[in-house]
Amino acid sequence: MPALRKYALKLTRRVIDAEDLIQDTLTHAWAKRARYLDHDPRAWLFTVMHNVYVSEIRRICGKPPAVSGYSPAEDGSLVDAPAFFRLILRDVERELQSMPEGMRQAVLLAAVSTDGYQGMAARLKINPGTFRSRLSRGGQHLRIKFTSAPVC
Repeated sequence: MPALRKYALKLTRRVIDAEDLIQDTLTHAWAKRARYLDHDPRAWLFTVMHNVYVSEIRRICGKPPAVSGYSPAEDGSLVDAPAFFRLILRDVERELQSMPEGMRQAVLLAAVSTDGYQGMAARLKINPGTFRSRLSRGGQHLRIKFTSAPVC
């Protein structure tokens, strides 16, 4: 159960949603238990959890809502995708500006550099451990801001 709880929390990012996902997973697994007696139960439960989560996201998201000025192209993409991405980039830029300077520098450098942690830390003239810490906190800040709900 602790491993399932950890995976559910990683998928949903919220404790209440993780508990619901665990409940749905165990309910589904119990109902289908006779079909999978020959499988590794741990691996099978993780697969069931993943499939239940994906099904729930599809159910929630369904068909994308109609947005004024956008129409789906034949391949399902939005015709005015550049405008959509400009809005996302504006939000990311706003969040980056709200970060402390050191954290922002670490996130931006990691986004554009192919150097390892040692090289990036040397560029900023800080300890590699400090660089990793700033990058981790900056990434966590962005994840919290942009993954609070499923992206449909």
